[in-house]
Amino acid sequence: MTPMKMHHAHIPIPALLCSFTLVATSLSSSGQSLSLEEVVPAELFSIDGMAKASQIQQGANYSIFVSNANIGALGDADMLALRVNSDGSIPHALRIGDGNYHDVCKEVMQVGKNYYLTGYTRSIDTAVSPAYTAFLIKLDTALNFLWQKNFILPGMDLYANSITQASDGTLLVTGQLYNGLWNSFLMKTDTSGTLLWFKEYALTNRVSFSCVRELPGGDILMSGDAAFGFQHILPAACKVNAQGDPIWGRFFNYPSSIQNSDFFFIRPVFGGDVLLAGKTNVAGAGAEDFFVTRIDTAGAVVWAKTYGGAGIDFPFMAQFDGSANELVMVGHSTSFTSSGTPYGTAMRISPTGDLLGATLLGDTTTQQNITLYHSCRLTSTSRFFYGSRGTPANDLYITATDNALANLCDAYPVSAATTAFSSLTGTFTFTVSAPVPLVSDSALDFGPFAGDSLMCQHALGVDVLNDHERGMRLWPNPGDGDFHVNAPADMHPYVVFACDLSGRVIMQGLWKNADVELPGSLAPGTYVIHVIDRSGRSVSALYQRR
Repeated sequence: MTPMKMHHAHIPIPALLCSFTLVATSLSSSGQSLSLEEVVPAELFSIDGMAKASQIQQGANYSIFVSNANIGALGDADMLALRVNSDGSIPHALRIGDGNYHDVCKEVMQVGKNYYLTGYTRSIDTAVSPAYTAFLIKLDTALNFLWQKNFILPGMDLYANSITQASDGTLLVTGQLYNGLWNSFLMKTDTSGTLLWFKEYALTNRVSFSCVRELPGGDILMSGDAAFGFQHILPAACKVNAQGDPIWGRFFNYPSSIQNSDFFFIRPVFGGDVLLAGKTNVAGAGAEDFFVTRIDTAGAVVWAKTYGGAGIDFPFMAQFDGSANELVMVGHSTSFTSSGTPYGTAMRISPTGDLLGATLLGDTTTQQNITLYHSCRLTSTSRFFYGSRGTPANDLYITATDNALANLCDAYPVSAATTAFSSLTGTFTFTVSAPVPLVSDSALDFGPFAGDSLMCQHALGVDVLNDHERGMRLWPNPGDGDFHVNAPADMHPYVVFACDLSGRVIMQGLWKNADVELPGSLAPGTYVIHVIDRSGRSVSALYQRR
């Protein structure tokens, strides 16, 4: 016989339904991986669609994500916070916002059993109307609304972009303000939202800070981009002391002219270095790529790398998985599909810049846009992704994989190119002033939100019996790794998966014939063989390798 050697490939797999009964509580408690696809009917706001959530606790068996959706009375942007449990259920949902104006969250941060949201709104009265107001909102884990603080500079628009907690327990918020010119700001509050200080930074070029994090030792790093002109936007970072006074500021990929690049993520790593992540098209006005740079304490570049293909590989968010010591970046990509339709993309990157894995998530057979905005490990074996689906982005999209980015719903491992390059830097300085914002306790309207649809749920490591009654049989079984698959007579197999009992996908391949050969390097043990047809029907059997 001519065996079929299964391998990781770009395989268009239809969405499947589980062919055996799942008990959701046993999935989350047993640590088994869960494949899942689910949608929530909420159309994302076109400008700032979803809040960053890179400071959400990992492995907590629940997480929240916050989108900015057109669910207001006039189709304006309201915030929608969803709590998702590790079995994919959504026990709590909260809509925050008033009619007529945009109410937008830019980042959500978890502190213990509470969440802090920051962003901007036009729904809060200001001294000069209309004007944008920065806010802090506090929720608990059941998404109960606790309080809201609004920071107002009369005659100015104030946009909060990022929040983090300092080592002394206080909160740091950065963003932009506009009064005819764009400047940046950093403010410090206590955990009740009481303002401690506010610093405004004026720069020669418009520098927008979209991320703030405290560094070991108490200094503060902000990252974002600097605009030099049309199609000339460079990634930028600025270091200040614990009081907000400047230490250094740097442009990266300098002095390139045609470029659209930024840093939206900061992560201190071993040795005092820092990972900065974002997007870039350093080759010119061409396709975007995932972009990671490692810098030292003085802002000098240790290395800079891009990840992607010939098409557009556009990242939106990153999260560092401390238990795996790797950076997980998510977004969408057109590089790995023949249709050119953007599909959800996840990449795993080591602190040394090595690409550990890349996967497309979403059903590529539908040519329906999917973008990922957030990733979070919810159990020891399962990773969840949150994003949007459709054009316009009229559904929120939730999917789950194992931590190697494999699932049995819609996942396609791809080979992304890693390109190292020399990122030159230029320095900048800025002047500092300290305006005093007004602070109010006015709260936006809030209330419940309901509705979600489960499209696919499939365990990656359940105890599956041979489906003899349905005609599924593997023989010889036990065997040495070569076996024949006897699928049900009325089934037209399309894809074959092999998983270990922890739920990790060992191999996947298109169905070519009924003969399968496991790789010789695969250790003796028990494996789950899944056979799937184009309609989504799935049958499974255990195989014992001697």
